[in-house]
Amino acid sequence: MLRRLGGDPDTMTTCRPLDVGYDDEMVFLEQRDDAVIIVGYSVSSDEEDVLRRLSQDATVHEVFWLINNFNRLYYAVDGVVVTELDMLLPQERWGADPDALTDHLDALRELRDRERGPWPDWETAMATVESLTGLGLDADWFDRPQLFAKINRC
Repeated sequence: MLRRLGGDPDTMTTCRPLDVGYDDEMVFLEQRDDAVIIVGYSVSSDEEDVLRRLSQDATVHEVFWLINNFNRLYYAVDGVVVTELDMLLPQERWGADPDALTDHLDALRELRDRERGPWPDWETAMATVESLTGLGLDADWFDRPQLFAKINRC
């Protein structure tokens, strides 16, 4: 996985995510059975070519957002972006099969239909991915040492 992000597995180390400042060329990785959780700040990690590389012979679920409300939830399989959507407008979807996640978007759609705020969009998107994958991060994850690597080096 790390090589697909332009990283060198031989340079991996461990550190607590809370001990690292913002660095858009780093990721934290955790292996859970046959799944890998990747947490990073890199804007390039949401690009379709990276999703295609990560999803070769694999399935990728990604949640991405920036402070200015640009965001995406992606679902990619075997090098194909199956579904891409704006978490704030979950009815607007793109990809090879835009409706593939329809049955899993009720919470995001309910947030969109609310007449009041605040809307916990990012948390709900993360919970959506957790429901799709069965994987999630607990509150202490950021306090514990995790595998750490630089990306976009190759």
